Amino acid sequence: MRAGKKRGFELRDWHIDALIFIFIFGFLLYYYKPELLLSSTATTCGDTGSDNYLAKFMATELLPHGEIFGWSQGRWAGYPIFQFIFPLAYILMSLLSYVGVPLTIAFKLITALPNFLIPISAYVAMRWIGFKFPAPIISSALSLIFLFQEKN
Repeated sequence: MRAGKKRGFELRDWHIDALIFIFIFGFLLYYYKPELLLSSTATTCGDTGSDNYLAKFMATELLPHGEIFGWSQGRWAGYPIFQFIFPLAYILMSLLSYVGVPLTIAFKLITALPNFLIPISAYVAMRWIGFKFPAPIISSALSLIFLFQEKN
């Protein structure tokens, strides 16, 4: 081993990774415009109209009573809400709304959050598996292809 060279993750590698992450998140913030994410408008596209209902029901009916699952009279003749839907995202939306973030904004932030977590997750997974520089940051950058493919 040469003098001055550290084993494993070098400082130069960390700088390159940080620079590429800045580009990745810069691109994501260019696409997911913060002024739109932070505007107090309801997200409506596809089935998100019904998801808005789920977020409101979690924030106003379930969590205040210490419940995660319940019965909703809002559609059909009532149904077991969150029985077949994973509730974590709606819990996070509700918790954000309790600290002063409007529920419409909390909905958009939590909905967009996975798009920012996938590049980080790809990087961490590759490091955890044992891949060395530059494989983790390349996998992080390539995760954008997964995020922006229009099929499925």
